[in-house]
Amino acid sequence: MNRLGAIALVLLVACAAAPTADEKLREQLIGKWGEAHHLRTSHMEQSFELSPDGTARIARTLHSATGTTHTSVQGRWRIENGEFVLVEEDDHGKTECRYPIVLVSEWEWVMKDSPDHEFRAWRYPK
Repeated sequence: MNRLGAIALVLLVACAAAPTADEKLREQLIGKWGEAHHLRTSHMEQSFELSPDGTARIARTLHSATGTTHTSVQGRWRIENGEFVLVEEDDHGKTECRYPIVLVSEWEWVMKDSPDHEFRAWRYPK
């Protein structure tokens, strides 16, 4: 093989092995994340467990003047075109939600959940 052919082969292998931006985001999000925020008259805490196989488990605790309510949701998650896609499944069917990802670091995950608001979660210690 000539030198030009060898260089082309190395570039081809490197390009094929390089993960896409969506694959990088997916790898960064695998794990457990926590989020809390105030609502008008209550406080919501959530934990998200995102598994490598695409399953998602979300535990929610709502604290209000009438007491505390615990709920959980299971579903599937994926990254598509820079968006976090969550498909929640319950007795009423499936709901798909899409959120543009702003940032994912070792400890912080930020998404746009409305035009004027960001969802911000923090990674549980590994």
